[in-house]
Amino acid sequence: MIHSILAVLGGFATMAVLVMIGTMVASAALIPGGLARMKSGEAGGPVPRNYLAANLIISLVAAIAGGWVTVRIAGTQRLEHVYGLAGFVLFMSLVTMLQSRGKPASGQPSWYLWAIAVIGVCGVLIGGMHIPQ
Repeated sequence: MIHSILAVLGGFATMAVLVMIGTMVASAALIPGGLARMKSGEAGGPVPRNYLAANLIISLVAAIAGGWVTVRIAGTQRLEHVYGLAGFVLFMSLVTMLQSRGKPASGQPSWYLWAIAVIGVCGVLIGGMHIPQ
C-alpha cells in the first residue's frame, strides 16, 4: 500500500516540479517582466498566446513524465497506478476549478482550466501506458 502511494505521489511530484520550472522559464522568456509581474497582478490584459501555448506544452510533457515515473516506481500493477495518478490529477483540476469558481486567472482564456485538466489526464495515461513491461 505504501509503495502504491509513493508511486502516485512520485509521479505527481515529478509533474509539479517540471511545471514549476517550465513556468518560470516560459514566463521569463515570453512575458515582459516575467513571473514577478504575473504574481504581482500587474500583468493586466490577456496573457500572451505564445506563453499559453508554451504552458500547455510544458503541462503535457510534465504529465507524460509523471505517468512514466509512476510506472517506474510502481513495478507491478502498472495500469492501476497510472489510473490512480490520472484520477488524482483530475481531482486536483476539479478542486482548482471549484476554488476559482470556474473562472481562470486574470488574463487567461475561459477554456484554459479545462485544457489543463484534459492535458494532465491524457498526458499521464500516455506516459504510463506506453512503457514496455
